[in-house]
Amino acid sequence: MKYSIISISVLLCSAAAVSPLAEASSRFTLENDIDAKVKMYIYSGDDKACLVEQKTKSVPAGKTRSFGCAGQGKNQCRVTLFADGGGICKGKLDSCGGNAMRVKDKTTITVAHNGSGGYRCLISE
Repeated sequence: MKYSIISISVLLCSAAAVSPLAEASSRFTLENDIDAKVKMYIYSGDDKACLVEQKTKSVPAGKTRSFGCAGQGKNQCRVTLFADGGGICKGKLDSCGGNAMRVKDKTTITVAHNGSGGYRCLISE
């Protein structure tokens, strides 16, 4: 039985489309309800030390954006947030030695003012 190069290519592409790595991508939303830009570093779901960010993104004041990362089968991203030059959401830092937060797939992070000059971060799954 002979196989053409095109048949083999189609077969390989089909296999890649349903591979675990293709399905391991995680997405989350950041809702910025403050009057400053929120900057974030996004790390892969399996980067337990948060050594190299996959992406550096920002969300303008009053805007909402969705982002993703290579979840690597963990169904999560690791994220560090900043506003006004300093780190925020520090109470939510449960990963990477207390330097980042784990954000599960399909989660929304809402950044708002806390009433005393700081910020609060609400996580909803």
